[in-house]
Amino acid sequence: MGVLVSLLTNSMQISTQLVIGKQAAQELSDTYLRQKLAKAKSLAHLQRVMIWADDEPELYHRLVKLCKEHDLETYLWFNVLADTPGYEACVEDGVLNYTNRRGNGQLGSWEKLGQGGEEFRFICPNNTIALDKVFQQFTTLVDHTSFDGVFFDRIRYPSFTNGFESLFTCFCEFCQDKFTRRYGTSLDSYRDKIHELLERLRELDPDELAQYHRLEGLWEIDELKEFFEFRRTSVYDVVQRFSQYVHSQGRQVGLDLFTPSFAPFVSQDYQRLSTCCDWIKPMTYCHVLGPAGVPLEITCLMRAMSILSPKLNEKHIIRFLSRVLGVTLPESGEVIRRQGIPEEFIARELEKICGLSLPDNVQIYCGVEAVHFPTLGLKITKEMLALSLKALQSRADGLVASWDLLHIPEENLEMLGRMKGV
Repeated sequence: MGVLVSLLTNSMQISTQLVIGKQAAQELSDTYLRQKLAKAKSLAHLQRVMIWADDEPELYHRLVKLCKEHDLETYLWFNVLADTPGYEACVEDGVLNYTNRRGNGQLGSWEKLGQGGEEFRFICPNNTIALDKVFQQFTTLVDHTSFDGVFFDRIRYPSFTNGFESLFTCFCEFCQDKFTRRYGTSLDSYRDKIHELLERLRELDPDELAQYHRLEGLWEIDELKEFFEFRRTSVYDVVQRFSQYVHSQGRQVGLDLFTPSFAPFVSQDYQRLSTCCDWIKPMTYCHVLGPAGVPLEITCLMRAMSILSPKLNEKHIIRFLSRVLGVTLPESGEVIRRQGIPEEFIARELEKICGLSLPDNVQIYCGVEAVHFPTLGLKITKEMLALSLKALQSRADGLVASWDLLHIPEENLEMLGRMKGV
């Protein structure tokens, strides 16, 4: 493992995430949790933990106290626009797509969405009534806990896993009003423009596909520029509001963002959002089958494209994706789901972040899979983790060993420790 030592420095920030619900809190003793934290501290030289414990302030107090015993920074891990702890969104809160359908779309959507305890049903970022309730829940947690900072998750619109139609939201009354005030025109006019775009995709052939050099180039048309800009601004407005509250208390802010190649589709603008935070965790997940996991997002997009663009076959689409992502993808969507994608993808994505010229004070802590998680069919071996760490090289300021410390085996913690050059 000498190559890791030579490529990665001792100054790398090592963080992880910790998920403990009400039932787990009753089953797991403080002694057990202390042992897990102590192992992570000694083996991986862990410095920071993001904690998700539903909406239980007392449980947060307990976990923060245990982390502080090991001199670990702690962050409240808070979902904003989907699966918010303590807030159950109603159907009317959900984003409304161009077909006047709320919730998920049909084209390419993940068949298991909502089966793992997380719904991934997104509320509209412009729905002030729903967002005020989320903000109240958030400030209550922040005010009654002693976290060093807040780690914001689900700060986006739906992705490919929610169905291709979900990329073209939202048309609710809140968006209609905000759009008209900002641009002086009706948002409804964009419904026809979206239909025109989909008609163009139906005529897409392999020769035309070969002309595109960026993934989002497929649906970057002048007629939709204001629509997508409105979405980016809407996400930014939410993040700015929540981040300002955290910073006003002298605490740090971290953001969980889609990896750069996919961030435009959920309207996360790295450059704009970097003005609201202290660090960013790009979700460069190469193996997991779950929302934001690159293998799943890719294959859901592939399924949607195969329906929308009947002149393309799977090989055409994989060849295109390999070219624009800068890695050689496996030969079929089935293999991508089963095996994941090359860890080299992490290096390509970090190169894209470097090219964005983000503020010098904003750190990049890359999300790296490190778990054995049977319920997700995910087993990251130390050899797989070593490939991910090698791909980091000197391009990131640190990493977040994802997702859950309780499912990271000791051999992977040791691998993280070797990365630190110890």
